[in-house]
Amino acid sequence: MNNILITWNMTWKTFVQRFWNIKIGIFAVLLFFLEDIFLHGLRKFCVAVQYPVTPWVFTFLMSDIYFQILVMAFVIYYYSNVPFMQQWGMYQVIRAGRARWAIAQIGSIVLSAVGITTIVFLEEIILLIRHMEFRTDWGKVLYTIALTNAGTEYNMYIISNPITMNKYTALEATGLTILLSIMVISFIGLLMFAISLFMPRIVAVSAAGILLVLPVFGKNIAVSAQKLFNCFSPVSWMRVAEIGGEQLSYQIMPELSYILPVLICLLAVPVIVILWRVQTIEFRWNKED
Repeated sequence: MNNILITWNMTWKTFVQRFWNIKIGIFAVLLFFLEDIFLHGLRKFCVAVQYPVTPWVFTFLMSDIYFQILVMAFVIYYYSNVPFMQQWGMYQVIRAGRARWAIAQIGSIVLSAVGITTIVFLEEIILLIRHMEFRTDWGKVLYTIALTNAGTEYNMYIISNPITMNKYTALEATGLTILLSIMVISFIGLLMFAISLFMPRIVAVSAAGILLVLPVFGKNIAVSAQKLFNCFSPVSWMRVAEIGGEQLSYQIMPELSYILPVLICLLAVPVIVILWRVQTIEFRWNKED
């Protein structure tokens, strides 16, 4: 139990030291303006109909491919300094050992994914708070947008759809979006970390960049091939509003029963590689902040 507490304490300190920096500050500011643009049409509609929206817009916000790509581009930038060989980490390795240091880095990546997802969610709430009511269901506004052409009339980027709203409750969809966002962001960070233990950082960034652009290719290939393509595009799985969805009678996204087990495996592989590799690698510390 004592070892677990020591490891957790080291993980938390590593997360706090790394997360609260200028990168996150820039992200929070830029994200605020980005979400303001994406949510402008929805706010305008709420004013026009004089009816508040519920907080559960997050699922449809994260299902917009352009918004998703911009957020994930920051994620790659945030993790671009892997494998975290700042000089202060050398003292952690000396005091705690390689394995515990690696676990702390892995834990810090996962906590960072939680933090980034939380920022995206909270800023959506802040931008809509003046036009919001708290209910556990989807609410009239989101149903109206889903069943009418209001989204087109008010130039909305975020448009709800009846298939998702019938398939999941508002709380289920929001919880699933948060969970998948955390898992996918964690996977990107862990993958970059694992690759960087073998090759230069640029290779890790390039690999993550390829995963980032896969959803764009997936949106522009034949509809009949989209499901198969998206089976190999983890970033696409954050678009909960499209999971199990169809277009022209073709399914465009794999089911949740495929996505969750595969994501768990994808998370496990880089973790195992990292824990193995740090036992033999020759650390080269630098003086980066």
